[in-house]
Amino acid sequence: MLIGLMVRVSLLIALVGVMPVQAGTQACWDFNQYDGDARRIKADSGEGDLVLGEDWNERSVSNPSGTKLNMTEPETAGMALSLSGMARNGKQFELFLPVEACGGTKVSAAVRRSGTGFSTLRMAISVDGGKTFREGPVWSIGETWAVHSADLPLAEPSSQLILRFEVDGASSSRGTILLDNLKIACQREGSKKLEE
Repeated sequence: MLIGLMVRVSLLIALVGVMPVQAGTQACWDFNQYDGDARRIKADSGEGDLVLGEDWNERSVSNPSGTKLNMTEPETAGMALSLSGMARNGKQFELFLPVEACGGTKVSAAVRRSGTGFSTLRMAISVDGGKTFREGPVWSIGETWAVHSADLPLAEPSSQLILRFEVDGASSSRGTILLDNLKIACQREGSKKLEE
């Protein structure tokens, strides 16, 4: 009986060893507790900070109703982060993320814009603490909620990833982009590293 149990445990360990490594959510911002004022927003789960720079003032940031799309667990839609104003075309916000155990990283979010809102969300990536950035994915944003996702081209390990988002394409002072359920998923060491 003991030998049979040991054989089953050995088989289970062998099977687990050949299973692909799954991506796990490292950080998530659902913005449901966001008050519309803070400029440094801690992740609602996991570790990380979303930082809005000086370009975003009280007139350009708000917290309207969000969506259930891209939620980690089924709950109410809650709130979203809204950024507005064509004067802020080309302005940025940044995510600061500890990713030392990642082999590859994926970003995803539910996003929409108003008719005159920011139509492009462009990313840049730094793995050296913000000294240098390289171009990352670009999302084209529509007027209805949709989930956008992209693999981040990390070619080297980093203790902190900085992901810079730049908005563009707004054509009025009331034009907005809404961001909700922003997630960073991390493949742990042992998984295949993303190539440039």
